[in-house]
Amino acid sequence: MMIRAFKSDTNLPFEWRIRRFDVIDSTGKTVAPVLDLLYDPEARDVRYVMVEIGGLLRISGKRLLIPASLFIRAGSGQVQVLVSQEMLASSPAPEDAENPTRSEEEAVFSYFETTPYWEPQGLLKKRKKEGEPAKLPDVNIGKLEMENDDKGIS
Repeated sequence: MMIRAFKSDTNLPFEWRIRRFDVIDSTGKTVAPVLDLLYDPEARDVRYVMVEIGGLLRISGKRLLIPASLFIRAGSGQVQVLVSQEMLASSPAPEDAENPTRSEEEAVFSYFETTPYWEPQGLLKKRKKEGEPAKLPDVNIGKLEMENDDKGIS
């Protein structure tokens, strides 16, 4: 079972302390603020970044769960998702973003062509339709931070 990390004051690793950060897309365009993270306390791992797009004033928008592996730090107060805003807008949204069903999770991972957290890494599913974007790289935000620290980059 996953929990909302910010709502439950989960003690997150440094690389996931992104409350109130802006999400920017692959072109550098601001998409939405980070709403919360879905965290698996058993595995002690962040599974999804939760954002809401398309809302206006007090009308709720589309609440999305984006696999954590698609994010990297982008700068002060920003994280970058490695897809376009258009791709995010078309992504599947679970009925209840706090408690997605396994089939909803499968739809999300399939849409973004990334390995689900419950499968061993490297078993990637390929799109069968022609003309769709190439597979996005699996990027682990924690690994990226450590690599940059080793190079003296912050």
